[in-house]
Amino acid sequence: MIIDAHAHAYSGKYLDKMADAGGDWAKKVIARERKRAEDRPHYLDVTLSVERLDLLGYDLQVVTPLIFIDPNLFPGNTGGKLTVARAINDNMARLMEDSKGLV
Repeated sequence: MIIDAHAHAYSGKYLDKMADAGGDWAKKVIARERKRAEDRPHYLDVTLSVERLDLLGYDLQVVTPLIFIDPNLFPGNTGGKLTVARAINDNMARLMEDSKGLV
């Protein structure tokens, strides 16, 4: 079994929720991530990501969010940081749900 243990991605369908959770700071970060995905569409599209894994011969991929959207970097109070953290966790859960049946 070949595992890609260093990958980053988001569920593109749920980026707005993350941006809304963090206000202006998160909106800027998410805009940057959308721009990054222009050259790497698989970064936000689960189907494309799984197709890419198949093409490269990987059996499994461990996916984490990039540090740029780390709630610890969020300027604000603890409540705001928790809101951002929940939105990130929800996004990662959706990414996992969206991948079911594709692998």
